[in-house]
Amino acid sequence: MTENSKLDVIGIIADDVTLVPYRPKLNKITGSVLSTIILQQVLYWWKKGGRKKFYKFKDKCNHALYSEGDSWLEELCFTREEFDTAIKRIGFKMGKTRNKIKKEEAFIIYYQDKQGVTWYDINADYLTEKLTSLFLVKWESHVTKKSGNPTLLLNTKTTADIKEQELTKYGSLKKELKKLNFSDQEVERLLKAYTPEQVKNKLKALGNRQGIRNCKAYLLKILKVDYPNKNMPVISDNGGNGDSSDDFYPRYIPKKDDRTPEELKRDRLKIAELARIALERIRGYPGCQVASS
Repeated sequence: MTENSKLDVIGIIADDVTLVPYRPKLNKITGSVLSTIILQQVLYWWKKGGRKKFYKFKDKCNHALYSEGDSWLEELCFTREEFDTAIKRIGFKMGKTRNKIKKEEAFIIYYQDKQGVTWYDINADYLTEKLTSLFLVKWESHVTKKSGNPTLLLNTKTTADIKEQELTKYGSLKKELKKLNFSDQEVERLLKAYTPEQVKNKLKALGNRQGIRNCKAYLLKILKVDYPNKNMPVISDNGGNGDSSDDFYPRYIPKKDDRTPEELKRDRLKIAELARIALERIRGYPGCQVASS
């Protein structure tokens, strides 16, 4: 291996933006390195979601809500045994009779719903108490007003940040959505609720779109069915909620007959003459018996 190739490899590793942060000092309250890493990542996703519970899969699966690369084992490169052992040290699983720690002494509270989705939440009061006793830092008033205690900030850049940066690469997708009458704000909201890949896959379902009355409402409807999201209400342009076929497909409206009475009489006579000729031809075939009128 040449010296230049060595430097290239080192440069790639040095510039890696997918690094998972690790704060050794947290080991005093978590008990292990892996538990510390899990706690920091759960904190990151919890804070990024508005300090609310969030769902995440342990490993890649076929669930409709799963996105490629977005699972704990893929994100952290842990084995199942490592992840299970580490989270049991700091987490309490609801509905489970055997937990290593009590609920009030857990940093993470998690449970699995009926759809097989695991939700994670932070026991904020207890964690705040422990962190306050661990990090004895003098607070500066001007710094606190802007960003809080700088020592306690979780400075992390994971796959979520990379996805946001890569949204600019989906210019063609945004143009396609604007053709369906999505505003810039609606496009931004849509791509935050669903991944670009999910939106692109459902756009293919529209096909040639010739028979669909409201493509925008139809796209939101099929996205919500396969990837449920309460923050994306389905409202069609004609005031419907997307539950009726009338919101998507055009109603049959008979064309107005603009013929004059003379033209109507002439057309009826032609139809009658054609029907008479057809009956005469049928009577001429052997074995065919047609009742005479």
